[in-house]
Amino acid sequence: MFTLTQINNRTLCVFIFLFLFSHIQGAVAQNVKLNVSYGLAEQLPMSDFDLYLFGTVTGSESREKVIVKNPISERVTSYRTGEIVSILEDQNVRVVKIFPCMTVLEQGGRYFKLYCKSKIVDNSYFTASSLFGYKIADPKHLFTSNAFDKSFDTHIVKACNKYGVDPYLVKAVIRAESNFDPHAVSPKNALGLMQITPPTAEDYEVNDIFDPSSNIEGGVRILRDLINYFDGNVELALAGYNAGKYAVIKYDNQIPPYPETQQYVARVLSFYSDIKSEKVN
Repeated sequence: MFTLTQINNRTLCVFIFLFLFSHIQGAVAQNVKLNVSYGLAEQLPMSDFDLYLFGTVTGSESREKVIVKNPISERVTSYRTGEIVSILEDQNVRVVKIFPCMTVLEQGGRYFKLYCKSKIVDNSYFTASSLFGYKIADPKHLFTSNAFDKSFDTHIVKACNKYGVDPYLVKAVIRAESNFDPHAVSPKNALGLMQITPPTAEDYEVNDIFDPSSNIEGGVRILRDLINYFDGNVELALAGYNAGKYAVIKYDNQIPPYPETQQYVARVLSFYSDIKSEKVN
């Protein structure tokens, strides 16, 4: 038979154990990075938290960030994976995964996705060899650019809105691929604005390869798949667009040592930088 003192001591020990366990469990949870693909993350329910995702920074895990605005406090803050986003005094969420212009949030063991407030994607890619600083996009302004040919900007915006790809990057790719000639044909039989080969056009259901809208949509889909496959690394995605995904894989997820491919990646990134600079200056 237990005395009152023994019962109180046992209760106190149980309470202390549960308290410490919950705090240890919480601390461990803070350091857990959700291992989920972009495709699986897209299947998560949409966040109904009162937050605006202005942009993301991806490409290097140590530099990944989300740029979030709390419309209640009007504060714009950047967060890394694992950090807590405060919404209200009694409502917090945790950033557990960052993708180009999308993040996965966790609250109470439940996961939600949050897209950029503006469907015009603003994602900056950080890699070892090229560092583009990030900016907060004003969602009131549509994508426009006086750099290079503006004839196809409307088609670029439409496709990028639909598939979540940086429109500045797409315009840079078109500049490098065809110099904005919708009827361009390469010696390797790559066709149209984004130089898509007939077998690839068939895979991506591009019905009219010389139609600017169809060609751009197909090219944007290809870029999106490459960017997702290479975890947001835009340089590897561009190398894959030029030399093929399996060429990049063959060289251990490095840009293949082909002069053409290396020059191609450098040219696209140079055009990309020119377009972005023209837009923000």
